[in-house]
Amino acid sequence: MDIYKITGILILITSICFLVVAVLTTSLVFRKKHLIRESVSFAMVASVIMPLFEFALFATGTYAFVMVFNSKWQIPVIAVVFLMIYCVISIINLLFLKNLFANIDRILEQNKKEVEYHTIMIDNISHEIRNPMNTIVGITEIIKKDPALSSSQSENIDNLSNATFALLGVVNNIMDYTKIQCNKLDIIPTEYAVEDLLNIVIEKAEFSNKEANVDFVYEISSDIPRRLKGDDVRIIQVIYSLLTNSFRFTHVGIVAMKVSSQLINNDTALLKVDIEDTGEGIPPEDAKSAYELFDNSFQRGDNEKATRLSLYIIKTIVERMNGTISFRSVMGSGTVFSVAIPQHIEDPVPIGTFTPAKENSNFKFIAPMAKILVVDDSMVNLFVAKELLSNYDIEVTTATSGAESIKLVQENSFDMVFMDYLMPQMDGREALTKIRNLGDEYYKGLPIIALTAKNSPGGERVYIDEGFDGYLAKPLDVHELERSLLKFLPAEYINKIEDDSDVCNANNVAEKPWYKRLCSVLTDFEVKKGLEYCEYDYSAYINLLRVISTESSNQGARIKSYAEAEDIENYRVAVHSLRNVASSAGDMKLSFICSEHENAAKNYDINYIKNHVNTLLSEYEVFRFKIDTALQRENEIMNKK
Repeated sequence: MDIYKITGILILITSICFLVVAVLTTSLVFRKKHLIRESVSFAMVASVIMPLFEFALFATGTYAFVMVFNSKWQIPVIAVVFLMIYCVISIINLLFLKNLFANIDRILEQNKKEVEYHTIMIDNISHEIRNPMNTIVGITEIIKKDPALSSSQSENIDNLSNATFALLGVVNNIMDYTKIQCNKLDIIPTEYAVEDLLNIVIEKAEFSNKEANVDFVYEISSDIPRRLKGDDVRIIQVIYSLLTNSFRFTHVGIVAMKVSSQLINNDTALLKVDIEDTGEGIPPEDAKSAYELFDNSFQRGDNEKATRLSLYIIKTIVERMNGTISFRSVMGSGTVFSVAIPQHIEDPVPIGTFTPAKENSNFKFIAPMAKILVVDDSMVNLFVAKELLSNYDIEVTTATSGAESIKLVQENSFDMVFMDYLMPQMDGREALTKIRNLGDEYYKGLPIIALTAKNSPGGERVYIDEGFDGYLAKPLDVHELERSLLKFLPAEYINKIEDDSDVCNANNVAEKPWYKRLCSVLTDFEVKKGLEYCEYDYSAYINLLRVISTESSNQGARIKSYAEAEDIENYRVAVHSLRNVASSAGDMKLSFICSEHENAAKNYDINYIKNHVNTLLSEYEVFRFKIDTALQRENEIMNKK
């Protein structure tokens, strides 16, 4: 075989290598095309273009092999060497491109985790801000009722109160803005009754407007379909936000809400809401950029500046629901915001003349005939629930697990069940399913309410979709608890009683000597919040602290052992339970730390847990020491008496 045929064979081998490299590179590019769109660079573009040259060189090399092998061309050996060197460069380019994509993948994944951690951090911070803000709101409401206030003092208190509510609104907006930036602002369409939606909006609006010097009027069209399908939670948020803005910037006159619908086809209706006020209006120079987030705030009368964050969020939510929002404004006459959102028609029967429902739960009551089962793996939570329900003379049975609750339901006849959603071994959802599947109609109709520490907008809908009849956030809120009792207990069980104005409550608890003693020992605790869960009953709160001291003695050791064994699931349940215990006692600092560890466990962030578990355990020991000190001091005082 002569030198030319050997040269031709080398050219063929090199051409085949070019083909293999070109195919592999092309396959890699197609699999990672989403990364190319997100991370375009000169090196990446050059690497992506390389396969085109490699395919061309394969075709040219194959043709050259035929010509050289048949002695029709004469190609110097040095040219073949250069061709083979270029082939090696192509292979190196493939490896470089593969490594580049891997690095970009890792960076994007890291950014995704950072965004998730950022969202969790904002969520935790917002909840921590709400706690002191709610305290400020309560104190200002108390001070407002003081008849000794001068006119200037009253004005200052009103300004403080308005600023506090505004700050709470900003916190809520920050949460929604974070969700928008993280693309986690979900729109969840569900079937809903239009009358229920209107009742919620009107009730919230009248509460927001109770101290304003304007009239709130509404006009509801009678031809709106009775039941629609859409994200009613978000629709309520949009309408209420627009109403709040109108109340805020209207000092004299009216705020009017008009709700109507327009039939698009047999299956879809356009839900239309107009919010009109008689405020000062929006200046024309600011109207064009009203929805833009990063701009100076536009003004509405008396130089009051409205944040653009609220309108930015409202517009984003409406557009996520495929709707439109617009406004027209005349300086000195007012502003009209118009929202139109398409909704699927579930029941075309018109609502007719709308009559708002009136809340009638503003009375004290007892229900001595009622039997309720409370299920929770935390003895502290069971104690709190039992103490609260005992105020209504209700017979309470407790269970510490899902399996135990099923057995008790089969052996007794309960009127309601409060079921903890997150429990080890068998959680609340699984226990619910097993109870519903027991067969008898009683089990299918038994009201079962989820108890959960997760309290988010639209949360109730999630639990109802899973089969629960409702949900209550932990620690339990007395007013929400009463609403559930009035809603699900038989009407004949409810006995109204006269309100006792002498009992300890939020307004006079600070005057109690025992409250001052507890605050002096339980430093950094929000003692009033802990008392609120016990209906401001001193004995109940002390009993709660005793249960915590007894039942949580081994909690720290369990948490430490779970962390060392990297038993993430049991670690998550343990810190979740401790979080509820801390919140019940009023230690919001420990509750916040537990919340961070619970989120870390959910994300399987073992490094965070191991690096910070000692901080958690240290704060837990301080928590127990303060409780034991408070109990010892109260016991000494009782013994002296």
